[in-house]
Amino acid sequence: MTDSSACRIELARSAPLRRGASVSGGLTADGGVLLHSGTGRCYGLNGVAAELWRVLAETHTCEQLTRLLVGRFPETPARHIEEDVRVFLLDLLRWELIELAGEDDV
Repeated sequence: MTDSSACRIELARSAPLRRGASVSGGLTADGGVLLHSGTGRCYGLNGVAAELWRVLAETHTCEQLTRLLVGRFPETPARHIEEDVRVFLLDLLRWELIELAGEDDV
């Protein structure tokens, strides 16, 4: 796979993503918890997921998030990171914890 190609399967690699407006939570160095105020559901985050959530305080793409983790975890094969980021983002979209950002938000 080339540069974040796994992200293109269901998410355009350049699709801008941001946190959903109905989501709040708390983060620690070891993880965190998110609450969707519209559904009342809580979601637990491990340390890596919490790091991605921190970064999503600003608008980012799947490709940018993948590159960030590839840089932080060089011992992990990039294709594994690409797939994990893609699956994580698709879950966040499905649970309405993140949303596609408009062109003006980039």
